[in-house]
Amino acid sequence: MSEEPEKIELKLKWKKTWPDRENDFVGHAPNFEASVGRIQVIEHGPQQNSWSWSLTAAGEHVRREGIGALTGFEPSPREAARAVENAWFTAIKGSPLDVADPQKPSKNSYAAAKGGE
Repeated sequence: MSEEPEKIELKLKWKKTWPDRENDFVGHAPNFEASVGRIQVIEHGPQQNSWSWSLTAAGEHVRREGIGALTGFEPSPREAARAVENAWFTAIKGSPLDVADPQKPSKNSYAAAKGGE
């Protein structure tokens, strides 16, 4: 049984690609300058109403070969965003861009020395 789309937890920051487009988004990682991926609804054709996703990130620490699919289709925006995130985290695994939890700030030196958060 697949997970309900509204319960999918996303780790990247997602925002509209263009202000006037309601169904077109790009994902951003806090440690990468450009967007890492894009999702958008398909408005016409055999895939109509499904969501297209693609890993768009490229660069020195982003592996694009041998990591699996870089594009695809999903039935909901959250499932498409999760597909981008899965591709992103696979692409950066073991690189300097690979951080444990991009949403959680790391402890500062003072807090670490005091044993606090």
